[in-house]
Amino acid sequence: MNSFTRWSTALHESAHLVAAARLLHVDARAYVWGDGERGATCAAIPRTLSTFIEAVAVFCGDVAGNLLAARHAPPDPPRGDPATPPPGDPDDGLLPTNLGDGPSDDERLAEWYRVGGSPAELADCAETFVREHEVEIVRRASALFTSGLTSTERKMPMSTRFEQVAAAKAARARADFIDGCWDGFPDEPLLELAQAAGMTLPAAETIHTRIAQAKHDKLLIPRLPALERHLAELERKYEDANTRMNEAITKIGIEGTKVADQLAAAKLARDEALDAQLRIQRLQADGLMPESTVT
Repeated sequence: MNSFTRWSTALHESAHLVAAARLLHVDARAYVWGDGERGATCAAIPRTLSTFIEAVAVFCGDVAGNLLAARHAPPDPPRGDPATPPPGDPDDGLLPTNLGDGPSDDERLAEWYRVGGSPAELADCAETFVREHEVEIVRRASALFTSGLTSTERKMPMSTRFEQVAAAKAARARADFIDGCWDGFPDEPLLELAQAAGMTLPAAETIHTRIAQAKHDKLLIPRLPALERHLAELERKYEDANTRMNEAITKIGIEGTKVADQLAAAKLARDEALDAQLRIQRLQADGLMPESTVT
């Protein structure tokens, strides 16, 4: 058994299954049998595609089979490997007797292209849908791969059938807008992307400003280790200088105190001498000094 072929087919059918539920909002069942070279998804997708959303649901299969098979390894080998499709439930009305005998995806898409469908837009939307629902597609593909039987999805109501695709396009435009901000796109294309993403102008301007700041920040971040080292060195030098300053202040204080004490003692001695001189002068004035000392 070719595990890769079976895994790719399981991803292909699983994408149809999820697209039928999320885009077309119908019940669906998917099957893989034999070596995985054959698979089928039973859903209310017309044999002739008439809407873009139907074409997306069909194109998703090839996108998932190629894109996701390269990104995800297959699970453990399947427990069963039925050579023919499993029988259907005649009461559910989902499983036709000619399972797998309808027009192929390529045949349906070729007819859709012939009447004017755009391959580029279709591929873009289908890839966006597959990426947005990657986890669910891989999970259901794993069940198909291991059992070879059926996986059932219930339809989910939405306000419009195109809401999913519109949301996917808006998400892609938002991602492109963000990339454009980082890459330095001019204002006009950025404005177009913002409008396609459904952003308000203040919201777009906020994102643009934050990314511009982030671009500047990214240039600063590599300098952080060197700045940290430089700051640590300056802090060490400051502490050393502060220590020396305090030591010098202490020394000067001691010397100042010593000189102040000496100054005070000198003033005291001088004052005592002045007082002595004044007392002698008074004695002389009062004629109380001996004759021999009178001048």
